Amino acid sequence: MKVHKPRSVVSDARYDKREAYKLAYQLRGEGKTYTEIAEALNAAGLRPLKAAAYRWYSAQELLRSAVYHDRSTPRGMALYLKEEGHSLREIGQRLAQHGHFPKRGGQWYPQTVKVLMVS
Repeated sequence: MKVHKPRSVVSDARYDKREAYKLAYQLRGEGKTYTEIAEALNAAGLRPLKAAAYRWYSAQELLRSAVYHDRSTPRGMALYLKEEGHSLREIGQRLAQHGHFPKRGGQWYPQTVKVLMVS
């Protein structure tokens, strides 16, 4: 339970970087400009950590702040796919399709994928 919810005095919008990034990433994939992305983030009731509203430059910075995973490794690829919203089973199937197999046994199970991402 969050007792303290940081909010700007000027705005009722809430700070949620993960949700803002997902929306901004989706809109950028659709070819939207940074200004249009900022407007959509503001309309969704989101705001940056230390500002009342998103501007084009804060939307650009949000997209630049992404965590990149090295998809050439099984762990990096699994973490990337988890960020994309795939289930553990789907991640195991994708890992096998890309030639990544677990150390013991030739098949990924949801539990082995979970252990891979934690280690």
